[in-house]
Amino acid sequence: MKTFDFHPPDATPIGNTNCSFQAIGGQVRHFANLDSVHSHPEENLHEQNLYIALLARNRVPVSDLAKAFEKCERTIFRYLRQLREEGSDAFYGIQKPRGRTAIDADKQAEAEQLLSEGKSIGKTAAELGIHHSTLRHNIKKGWIKSPAAAVDADEPESPEAAERSLAPSSRNE
Repeated sequence: MKTFDFHPPDATPIGNTNCSFQAIGGQVRHFANLDSVHSHPEENLHEQNLYIALLARNRVPVSDLAKAFEKCERTIFRYLRQLREEGSDAFYGIQKPRGRTAIDADKQAEAEQLLSEGKSIGKTAAELGIHHSTLRHNIKKGWIKSPAAAVDADEPESPEAAERSLAPSSRNE
């Protein structure tokens, strides 16, 4: 007995459902039975992720979606949660910028000026309103020029503290 195929030829079926998808000429087309229900450019992963979440919401098994789209099941559950909590706009939202944004050109110049005046890293960072580790990282990477003296601790060590740091550790005894 011959069974009726609910998927277009060369389309990738999604598990045992009547859903499938196919990449054609730079476009990805999604099908329900033989009807094209959605289409988006191959490069547009936001659209694909939204469609995966919509399928998962409509009771397509996550395991089938994971196999068909070659994604981790946890990722699909994250898409589903994102759709449920934030709606479809969350898939098109502007992403937060990443990278070195804490210190712009003005703060960089001001930091270099303060450090050249002999201020410590901690005091310079406090004056700029940034964390001292951010300033140290920028100095270490060479993004901010600093005299070597400013890289030392904020306060000079007392002679007693210097002697203690040179003494052998009592834990090894």
